[in-house]
Amino acid sequence: MIELSNEFVEDLICEDNPLDCIWEYLVEDVWVHDKSVTAYYNQGEKKTGSFERFFKYAYFEIYDLMTKESLGKRKKLRDMLEKSEYCLIVADGLSIREANLLLRKLEENGYNIKKYTYEISNLPSDTIAFSREILNISAPSALRSSGEWRGKSVYIEDDKTNYPVPYSDQVLIYSIFPDADFDNVTAKIGDSLEEIYLKVSNIILKQIENANHDQIVITSDHGYCTKHPGSNWSIPESEKEIFQEVFGSARFKERSKIFGDMEEKIEEILDKTDRLKKVGDNVIVNGRYIWPVPGSKKQIYHGGISFMENFVPLIEIEK
Repeated sequence: MIELSNEFVEDLICEDNPLDCIWEYLVEDVWVHDKSVTAYYNQGEKKTGSFERFFKYAYFEIYDLMTKESLGKRKKLRDMLEKSEYCLIVADGLSIREANLLLRKLEENGYNIKKYTYEISNLPSDTIAFSREILNISAPSALRSSGEWRGKSVYIEDDKTNYPVPYSDQVLIYSIFPDADFDNVTAKIGDSLEEIYLKVSNIILKQIENANHDQIVITSDHGYCTKHPGSNWSIPESEKEIFQEVFGSARFKERSKIFGDMEEKIEEILDKTDRLKKVGDNVIVNGRYIWPVPGSKKQIYHGGISFMENFVPLIEIEK
């Protein structure tokens, strides 16, 4: 487990919002690029896993606080969308990892970073939940036919296309990347994520260049976790079949879709452990618990409650 300074632990205890301490530690001490991008991903995930394991044993209530914070349903972002003028870029699945790399790239391209902060994602940390709660659409693809967003949105589904940005006071640019490539991540996770980052950063830079606004906000709908060895937590053998049958490779399930004896077994896990949490109409995996899924080669997951899934970056830049 990671060794944390007494100063950090004291700040965690005394801070009005301990989530601020976690955010600062993740962006300043964990996700620090000083070698190759591949090494950055591999080493950062190892540090994050160790960091989050500390909270598993010493301060598991932090997940209750994250859940409570999620009920604010992205207030900072919703407040921005109520303004008469804005330009918002949403990169689906963009996490702290990519955001920290992106900051440097933005500055190298002459953009001024006005603010770098965070919000806790909707729960479940899922694109559909974000689309419904924040954008008032069924899914991001609905931007193409939405009357509300017509003439002031761009839906990016092909990184080779140079999409024109609408000339409007209010502009939303939605990219399906990096999330669209997560199913292609191989067991060499760091190498795959480096390629994905290069793609999404180029998309974002191109859209900033094309935008008519001088001030732009970059964010995402949710983050994600990886299956780097040693970064996750195992569930007891007695529960593996339950998690496999109810969740498959997902991290949440609508309560109305849990039937029969599985409903009783899930209720027992909810009652006797901290591995699951009821949030609204869903049962959500709480913490970095994973389980074997026969036939699945997925290396990336999201939808649950953990730091890298739920801490969503907000970057404000000025051209």
